[in-house]
Order: sequence, then structure tokens, then C-alpha cells
Amino acid sequence: MDYAVEELNEYDFEKWNKFVYAHKELTIFHTIEWKRLLEKTFNFESKYFVVKNSEGEIVGISPAFKVKKFLKKIIISMPFFEYGGPFVEKGHEGIYKDIFNKYKEMVDKGEVSYVKIRSLPEDQSYPIDDIYNKQVEAHDFYLDIQNKTFDDIWTDFTKDSGVRTAVKKTLKNGVIIKKDQDFENLYNLIIKKDFKLGNPSFPKIFFENLKNKIINHNIITCYLENKPISSMISLINNNMMILHQMGSDGEYLKKASTEILFVEQIKEAINRGLDIVDFGRSKPNSHHAKFKEKFNTKQRNIYAYYYPKTISEDRYKYLWIENILKKTPWILSKTPLGNWIRKNNV
Repeated sequence: MDYAVEELNEYDFEKWNKFVYAHKELTIFHTIEWKRLLEKTFNFESKYFVVKNSEGEIVGISPAFKVKKFLKKIIISMPFFEYGGPFVEKGHEGIYKDIFNKYKEMVDKGEVSYVKIRSLPEDQSYPIDDIYNKQVEAHDFYLDIQNKTFDDIWTDFTKDSGVRTAVKKTLKNGVIIKKDQDFENLYNLIIKKDFKLGNPSFPKIFFENLKNKIINHNIITCYLENKPISSMISLINNNMMILHQMGSDGEYLKKASTEILFVEQIKEAINRGLDIVDFGRSKPNSHHAKFKEKFNTKQRNIYAYYYPKTISEDRYKYLWIENILKKTPWILSKTPLGNWIRKNNV
């Protein structure tokens, strides 16, 4: 069957989204709304391609952006998040090579230094290993809740995991759980958490745009004596809930465990009839990975593809810098350096 790989035009936005919603493998990060969010927040230049058959129907998509990564210009999908990457319908797998060649040409012409294409968590086995360097970027953790009740999930939490104990203790301490969709509280708590950890936060405009771009989301906040002390936002698309960002006031961690936010998001996903709760990526055997494992999550690899093949990245190579920044967190939260690092650390 004849097909063409074309740059995405605005008149195809609606068709693009229909394609995304028709394929449960695809995520919120593949939608046009997410494209607009990153463009408006970070002024990134999109490099989106559509694959059309001879009848003009979309049979494949590829979202990506041209961005500055510190001193270099690169092509990446998806900035900040591991769930981007091209996708074509079954029977058209040969098109992947044509899509990847489109980005390869930008390097060959000197437009960018290199290309980094992230795959879906379930790797699509792109037939491009002769051109691109394939690398495991991280491990993704997810919970399969299809055809399960919350009681099923709750019962499956073992005593050794400590999840049920942590939740019961939090409630006993008088913590109130609200599904309040309060972006202001969410942002302020994320800032507090990142300040303590020495991490650069997403700018406030990101959350304002997230709210205004009609992204399907769910915010759950914990209150103690009417004070917000922790909050988490999840993003929802098709059959999947992705646990996106969480913030907390460190002074109250002994009274309000973070486990309760995860449990409440799982409960909401079940109520919505979703199939998957995605806990996001973590470094293998890290503290974060072990925390996610407590929820009986399954694990899968997230791959990244690089061109030229000599390029590779270790996302965890510079974790030692975090230990330094923890001692001087004001550098990231009270100076423009924080926003610059966050924007460049795609």
C-alpha cells in the first residue's frame, strides 16, 4: 500500500487526536493538547510527522520537538517524559524506518546535533538498529487494574509492603483526603518538595497551562487541620492513568504518608474504569523503584534510540550533583538558573 510521511499541519489536528484515542497504546503525551502545552510553556519547536495511506487516512504518527539541551540543539520525543515516540498501525511496521530517517536527515544536514527518540513502554521493535543506537533508558512501573475492584487491589497489598499500615496510620492522624483539583496547592507543595531535594521545578506557567489546555487530570490533596500537606496530579488518556507529579510539606511526612496519595489515585482509576495505573520511570534498584514495587507493580523497559549511533546518555550519571544542590537549594528555586536547568534537562 502506498503511503506518505508528511509534516503535521493544523488541518490534521483533529484526525491526529482521533488516531490517538483509537489506539489504547498511546498516551496523553501523544495528544495535540500536550503538543500545545509544551509549545506554550517552553516555546519548543514541534517536529511532528503523520503517515497517510493512499486514501489520506492517518496510519501512523510521530511526535517530537527541536529543543536546546544546554549547548546543543537536538530532536527529542518526548521532552521530560518517557512515553513519546512514533507509532504506526500493525501491518505498516516498515514505515518506522522512513519516520526515523526524517529525523536522521536533520542531523545529516547540520540542523541538530543528535536525535533521541523514546519508545512506548511496550517497545515497538523498530527495525532501525542498523542506523540508531538502542539503549534501555529506565524501568517503567505499572499496575494492571483491569477487571479488578479496589478491594481486590487493597487485599493484594501484603503486610510486609506496609502500604495498608501507612494508609491507616495517616487516616488515624486526622488527615482528610480531597479530590479538589487545586493547582495552586499542588504547585506550592511541589516547590517545597523540590526545594528540599535540590531539584529544579517545572515553572508555575506549566501548571497553569496544564489546567487550561483541557488535559484530563485528577488532583488529590491531603489536608491536616485544613492545611494542605501533600498533593498529587495524575494524567488520564484512553485506558491509562499516569501518576505525573507529587508535592509535599516535609514537616508533616510522619503524619501523612505518601502511600495514601498513590492508593487514592488507584481508587480513582478503578472508579473511572481504567485498565492501567502507570507509576512512571525509576532507576533500577533505586529507592523510588523499591517504593513503587510495594504496590505490586509490574516492570518493563523504556528504550531510547539515538542517532548518530555513537551517542548515548546515562540519565543517572550526574545524580551526585543533587547531593550538592540539596545543600544549596535556593540556587534552583530563587534564581533563574533553576528554570534554565529544567528547560534544558529534557
